[in-house]
Amino acid sequence: MTLFWLLPGLALPTLLGWLTLRMLEWSTPVLRPSERWVLGCILGLTLAMFLTFLAHEGLGIPLTWWGYLLTQGLSVGVLGALAYAKRPIFCARATVKLPKNKESWPRWASITLSALCTWSLVKIVSAGTTFLLLIPSVLDDTIDNWNLRGKVLYSTHALTLELPAEGLRTSASGVSSYPPTVSMIKAELSTLAGTWSEPLVNSVHFVWYAGVLLLLFFTLRRVLALPWALLGTYVLSSLPLYLMHGTNTYADVFLSVHLFAAVSLLFLSTSVAKPSERASFLRLAIFSASLLPFTKNEGLLVHLPVILLIGAVTTLVLRRRNALTWAQTRSVVLCAALCLSFVLVPWVSYKLLHGLTFGNAHAVGGLELAWQPGVLRSVFLNTFMEGNWLLFFPIFLALLLWQWRRAFSTAVVIPLAYLAIVYLGQLFLYMFTFLSTEAVWQTGYARGVIHIIPIFVLTATVLLERAMRKESTR
Repeated sequence: MTLFWLLPGLALPTLLGWLTLRMLEWSTPVLRPSERWVLGCILGLTLAMFLTFLAHEGLGIPLTWWGYLLTQGLSVGVLGALAYAKRPIFCARATVKLPKNKESWPRWASITLSALCTWSLVKIVSAGTTFLLLIPSVLDDTIDNWNLRGKVLYSTHALTLELPAEGLRTSASGVSSYPPTVSMIKAELSTLAGTWSEPLVNSVHFVWYAGVLLLLFFTLRRVLALPWALLGTYVLSSLPLYLMHGTNTYADVFLSVHLFAAVSLLFLSTSVAKPSERASFLRLAIFSASLLPFTKNEGLLVHLPVILLIGAVTTLVLRRRNALTWAQTRSVVLCAALCLSFVLVPWVSYKLLHGLTFGNAHAVGGLELAWQPGVLRSVFLNTFMEGNWLLFFPIFLALLLWQWRRAFSTAVVIPLAYLAIVYLGQLFLYMFTFLSTEAVWQTGYARGVIHIIPIFVLTATVLLERAMRKESTR
């Protein structure tokens, strides 16, 4: 019965996320209701934990049921009061024209796609039920990180850095250096239920996996017809390693859905016609990106700088083309400054104050560059010769070579630039630093791909649809 506490536990964070997103859109709403609720759930959970972290560390509010309720309830109350005061603005709804299928699919193709999507749904529900609800957590990162830290927070009602059987110094340089978001969510759910329940605390991972599938579908539906949006969503759900992580208690899909939210919103900022709508999408993307430092350490060191760079270039290009006014550009820059300062200043200060490392459970200083043998072979085997990604990457590379002009001359260049910088940057670190073990042992490399594979699928689906449309018009 404790599993029923999942929905009450998600209610306030989701409402907080919904109100925050609507506040950022302000007088120009661009999200459909379904999009805002899903984004609100994903981003609201992280925002709620960050606000709880601030209240706990800054005001000494304990991590008890009234501490969670006070922090999140007060935040929702403040935003709700503002929304009520500005009812005419908040009652406005976005007008979104979805693309229609100009070339109808053959009947056999539609039936096949429907069957594949149905099979994927059955597979996802079966895997999620089995590995998240019925089988105890046995994975390494769950036992000594996410669930362990969550149980410590639940038991002590405090953000304790020292874990059982470890000294403070060992914990600070290891898993305690990670942002506590995932563990805090697990602790809150258990606090609400009044007991620690593995099925309950594990079920939130399914929320993140379902969230990224829905966000991919919504993004593709914005720019493509329904069958293509379903096809792209099916492709992501069919990738074995991503399905495994989505239905297990790792936190890589948790980071993945935040990355996809930020990059997809940047991508959508170029798909709308009105400057005010572009500015709204850019503000939403900035807010999504600003939460990355509180997801995993990679979010701060690897992904946030790249997203900020691409976001800055996108804003500059839009302004130079008069696709944004000066006032809208200033609103985007101001939003970036406020959101980033709000998260970065307290979180980075906390890490420095407690001596927490910034790397992936490693210190990042003192990297020496030297060729690391065996890396390229391991990367090749993992990417092309094993079953982790099926045939996705050979097809993606062939598609990119076929459509290279379109890839670099349309809005697809935004996710493609992000993928190129992040993927090649990580590959460089594996090839020339001690992080090579993460690739040779096929641990860190594969999980790095997991973080960005939804963006790969988004890019590939859009390119394939554009290519097929061009071929059909010949």
